[in-house]
Amino acid sequence: SIKGQTIGVLGVNNRSTERTFTQHDSELLQDLAAHAAIAIENARLYEESLMRTRELSTLFLASEAVNSSLALDRTLSIIAEQLLSTLSVSQCYIGEWLPGQQRLNTLVVYYRALWRPTDAPTLSFKNTSLLEQAFSHKRAVVLTPTYQRFDPPLAAWMPHRYQAKTIIYIPLFTQNQPLGLVTLYYIGEPYPEATFPQSSFLQQLGLEIGIKLIGSDAENQPHSFFRLANQVIEVTGANWYDIALWNTAQRQFKTVLSYGEAVWARNPKPGFDLSGFPQLSRLLTEKISLVGPAVDDLQYLLEVSHGQSFLAVPLVIKGQTAGLVFLTDTLRDRHFSRREVELAQALVLQAANALDNARLYHDLQHSLEELHRTQSKLVQTARLSAMGELAAAVAHQINNPLTTILGDTELILQDLPPDDPNAEALEAVSRAGKRAHEVVRRLLVMAHQQPFDETLEPIDVNETIENTLMLVKSHIQHGNVYLTVQLQDDMPPVSAIRGQLEDVWLNLLLNARDAVTGQPNPLIGVISNYHPGEEQVEVIVWDNGSGIPEDILDHIFEPFFTTKPVGEGTGLGLHICHQIIEKCKGSITVESAYNQGTRFTICLPVDRKRDVL
Repeated sequence: SIKGQTIGVLGVNNRSTERTFTQHDSELLQDLAAHAAIAIENARLYEESLMRTRELSTLFLASEAVNSSLALDRTLSIIAEQLLSTLSVSQCYIGEWLPGQQRLNTLVVYYRALWRPTDAPTLSFKNTSLLEQAFSHKRAVVLTPTYQRFDPPLAAWMPHRYQAKTIIYIPLFTQNQPLGLVTLYYIGEPYPEATFPQSSFLQQLGLEIGIKLIGSDAENQPHSFFRLANQVIEVTGANWYDIALWNTAQRQFKTVLSYGEAVWARNPKPGFDLSGFPQLSRLLTEKISLVGPAVDDLQYLLEVSHGQSFLAVPLVIKGQTAGLVFLTDTLRDRHFSRREVELAQALVLQAANALDNARLYHDLQHSLEELHRTQSKLVQTARLSAMGELAAAVAHQINNPLTTILGDTELILQDLPPDDPNAEALEAVSRAGKRAHEVVRRLLVMAHQQPFDETLEPIDVNETIENTLMLVKSHIQHGNVYLTVQLQDDMPPVSAIRGQLEDVWLNLLLNARDAVTGQPNPLIGVISNYHPGEEQVEVIVWDNGSGIPEDILDHIFEPFFTTKPVGEGTGLGLHICHQIIEKCKGSITVESAYNQGTRFTICLPVDRKRDVL
């Protein structure tokens, strides 16, 4: 005993001689027991000191790791990695709790999992016909899944199985016999076909892992297998890597290794309703940690992830439950000790602080980006104001010669007979001059801050298109550009501002002309249609030019945004088109593909006043 507490029993017996122990022997034994108790206590204290030192070192290293980045997605990944390595578990799920909606949204799912064949997830040829195709042809196949209805927790808990954009099956053979299957999952984006490595390389690496898994004790050296799996992830760009071994007797695959991660730092996030998970709800509301054995809803989550034991810890930030950390061991049906639970709680507390800092940094970045956008808009507003003043000065300068052109053209037309060959050309000059005069008038009104006459009138769309084509048809067709025009007859008028739809068609046609320059077999088309059911007229302007890059497609209607060289474009054409169509209560949309062309679709409401008698 030590400090009045009995810690054990020390006893002796005499087998060599027959004699009775004396009082001296008893005193000697008591003395030995006292020394033994002190030695045992010292050893226990030393072991406890070593354990505490290791825990402090672990917490320090974990703290350094989780605070090494302020990027939210990277922080989430590091937190999961530290929890797995420190507590020697296989799977980590971190969820974000939305108490007002009673919902748990997934932030990160992180696997470094091994299974014994008896407990492993299974996969058979019945799961997909492409799997059978991969083995019959002995080559990799690519699957773009279309998911049927399933329980929402599955998508949140196992995103690689239920949310992958692309799945690649790679069959493994040895001596012409099936050995197993490598599965790659791409969750966020489809797989990069252009940079995807040769499947023979991946098959060779898969064979190396598969043969090692069969011939060695994977449980005692998991990191060597995880290093090989990580090599595949880095080479292929996949989010997830599974390897399954073929079980001939059961005619199915047994997944023995799963390595990957999926992070959702931004919305939308997968998640599920907590109304069917009372144990999880209790953990979150009462801020308590739970450890196996699993019952009810926790048993369900443990089963779908094919785990043997679990530890669930609430994620608390500034005294408020913000989420959940759910850790699973796929190899051992273990009971987490009090010390392990306390260590997990300490790690989760560090993780919560790091996550809070990362979120604050993320919000700050978002605010700064919003500030920069606002500043850019202010600069654009100032530029527009300056351009308005400049436009007014230019308008005054061109107004006088334009008046002379229009007057002289009218005088000449009056003296020409109707069948004169020059009459058509002079009429085109007159129309162009009147349009230019209307533009000058609008510029002057804008400069003097007088209201435009923006009354919506019944306008014949086909007439505005034909007027515009008369101005630019020869310019468009220069350079062997083929122009096709398909205008539906007898369309009702639309509600629009007189003189402004021509500006829209002019801008779109000139942009199309620039886009097809240098393209083989350049084509430009204009189509008009009437949709009675929707009471709107649709105009499509299309080309087979170079297309608009996807990353700038959302910006083309912004003022001053242009891809043309300096001096060749103001960046205002499409912005003006968008403004005019909006004033007409219509819409303008764009579709474009690289080196395939661009298609602008304008929808304008039919003038309803025509029905009023």
